[in-house]
Amino acid sequence: MLTAAGCDDGGDALPGGQQQADAAPDDAGADTGAPADAGPDAATPDVSEADAAPPDAAPGCALGETTTDGCPQRGVCAGSAAPCLEDGTFGACDLPDSHEADEATCDGLDNDCDGATDEGFPDLGQPCDGDDDDLCALGQWRCADDGAGVVCADDEPQVEVCDGLDDDCDDAIDEDAVDAPPADRQMGVCEGALRVCAGEDGWVEPAYVDFAATYEVVETTCDGLDNDCDGRVDVGLFPPRAALQDGVCEGARQICAGADGWIEPDYAALPGYAPDEITCDGVDEDCDGATDEALIPPPCALTEGVCFVPAAPSTCLGASGWSACDYGPDFEADEADTCDALDNDCDGVADEGAACPVALQAVRVPAGAFTLGSPEGEMSRDADEVQRMVTLTRPLLARRTEITQQEWVDLLGDNPSLTPGADRPVESVSWVDAATFANAVSAAEGLAPCYVIEGVDVAWPEGLDCEGWRLPTEAEWEYLARAGTTSHTFIEAEMRPLTDAAWLRENSQGTTQPVGGLAPNAFGLFDVLGNVWEWAWDVYAPYPAGPLVDPVGPAEGAARVARGGGFNSLPRLLRSANRADFEPATRVQDLGLRLVRTAPPAPEDDE
Repeated sequence: MLTAAGCDDGGDALPGGQQQADAAPDDAGADTGAPADAGPDAATPDVSEADAAPPDAAPGCALGETTTDGCPQRGVCAGSAAPCLEDGTFGACDLPDSHEADEATCDGLDNDCDGATDEGFPDLGQPCDGDDDDLCALGQWRCADDGAGVVCADDEPQVEVCDGLDDDCDDAIDEDAVDAPPADRQMGVCEGALRVCAGEDGWVEPAYVDFAATYEVVETTCDGLDNDCDGRVDVGLFPPRAALQDGVCEGARQICAGADGWIEPDYAALPGYAPDEITCDGVDEDCDGATDEALIPPPCALTEGVCFVPAAPSTCLGASGWSACDYGPDFEADEADTCDALDNDCDGVADEGAACPVALQAVRVPAGAFTLGSPEGEMSRDADEVQRMVTLTRPLLARRTEITQQEWVDLLGDNPSLTPGADRPVESVSWVDAATFANAVSAAEGLAPCYVIEGVDVAWPEGLDCEGWRLPTEAEWEYLARAGTTSHTFIEAEMRPLTDAAWLRENSQGTTQPVGGLAPNAFGLFDVLGNVWEWAWDVYAPYPAGPLVDPVGPAEGAARVARGGGFNSLPRLLRSANRADFEPATRVQDLGLRLVRTAPPAPEDDE
């Protein structure tokens, strides 16, 4: 009820000395329906249009100024205020037309501004049973359309909507509520999601994980889907570590491949990566946890003379790169004044700093192993070239060129050659003539001759251990001619034409040519192919079966072997594996010789 100003115990003062007592709490809903138990006894403030008198004189307010002090603020009175009058005092509170001193209208509003709605209609919302016989026998008291009272609304069954009520009167609430609106999120896995009914709260956002099992609040899965429904696919993911983490791959992460999930990165795109270790740099480029492993040393810079077969290749020193090759004990940076038939400084010339006899103008060739003969698929191959593995256990000194006519004349006095020329190879010499010249060279150099010659019979009593000059064995000749190659000819291995290294029918003009005029092989030997055939020691016969060590051929036979082809030969006869046989007494214009000897120990071998 209302009391005179100054006679209450703390209610809000109304303009004109009025106060409002026992109002509902400030947070009571202004426009909600009345509680189900609201009845006639509920407190109703006695506020009328006449009671909204001006506030007590409060000199000092200005025209146009308003105050909410003492004005009710609940229900339809929310926002009411008293204006300042011309006499400087506040006038009556400006209440809306819908304000009622006592709640008299059933319209869902708090018309008397006491914080309660439609409290004068206690049956509102209560069950009721109309007098019709439709399906909805149990209705509910609701406000009449004119607000004058309540009516029992059960005329027609309602369509069930999402409102927390049994709209179709089937004792079920919000079942099969229709026309669910789309959910807020409609991208990615949320496409097609609908809101769900939450009773009196209406349609609310769904639990998206119930709509799509792949839904994620924050995108974490690499699957080619927009899992968090933000319009972006697989964005913001934290990739797992890649499988390779050593060396240049340290810190590498996998890559999201959409529906294929996480895949290994393209390691080739990583700076410094290589699928196999290729660089000597102290870096693990192939990310296998090992550094500079299984590298192939680069070719040694020097390839002539004693450097042809280095004692040891370069060694990888990590960040310092490759070391220099170890060229062995015979290597000298500058050729010493020693006549040892060695190219010690590996420049392609032996003993250039010493005055050596002509017979020692030779190259030193290390011992080694190779495959004698030719493979079955080699063009123009003959049946007598069956391959055998051969090991030569002794290093050789080999004449760089074929024996010249000048050398022959200097030692034996005559010149058997049909095409004269001091620097041309001697030719038209028999196998016995060749053995005789070898002994003459040995004697001139103070070496014990290798052969014992009696007429046409030639013996070799000490074999490969003899000191002097001799004819090469057939295996030694092929080893010298190949110079480490396995192709038809050594020059083919260099991808150069045969005419760069050999005088043959194609370029010789039908005669022998001066020695040393074309390219040598890797051992430094000239004219090893072409110009003249070269006598070998061996009796011609099939190669023995199995691997061979220092073979010298059979003890007896009718023919001797010659190798290398001559100036009038076709290319197929100049193959490294090709064999020719002649009667020992044969003397023809394209048949000459080259001498070798078993190499003496190098000076360092005696230390």
